[in-house]
Amino acid sequence: MQSHQTANATQSAKVSLTKERLAWLIALFFGLQSVLYYSLLTWLPSIWQHAGFDAVTAGTLATIFQLFGLPLNMLTPTLAERKHGLTTVVLIAAGGFIIGLVGVLIGPSVFWIQALMAIIMGAGSGAAFSICIVFFQKKTQTALGTASLSGMAQSGGYILAAIGPVSFSWLAQVIAWPGVVTVCLGLSLLMG
Repeated sequence: MQSHQTANATQSAKVSLTKERLAWLIALFFGLQSVLYYSLLTWLPSIWQHAGFDAVTAGTLATIFQLFGLPLNMLTPTLAERKHGLTTVVLIAAGGFIIGLVGVLIGPSVFWIQALMAIIMGAGSGAAFSICIVFFQKKTQTALGTASLSGMAQSGGYILAAIGPVSFSWLAQVIAWPGVVTVCLGLSLLMG
């Protein structure tokens, strides 16, 4: 009897989530941050090489991007608990991607400037992922709702993340790397 009730509750949560605008917005946010992170992690070395850096320096910049996601990833849950915390973290996430991408697009090919852009983008990516996890918990009422929202957002988000790097490779052949960075800027604005 209990498993029948659990199955009914699970089905009810799934049906209600697909009708909830907020659930779709969280899923979209998760998808956008996933496609941005995985696509940039894959292609930033090529983008920086196109800008004039050698392969080792471009790889170093990509490593900086990845490493600087960690501090914001860990601080986001604490920041989210403060007054206006969720809004602040979303602004950090979207703003980090936007500022960093603008710097990559129009900034000079000077290591320390591009390292700063990598740090800013990395912080944005760490905040973006972590705020999604906070959304799963804060925007639902039950553990089942949290699990359902998480499953909905992550399944769609990781499909986008898998398609992103391949799509960006194709786009780079059509519109070149500066065009790909501009597309990423658009996705960052949409995420914000």
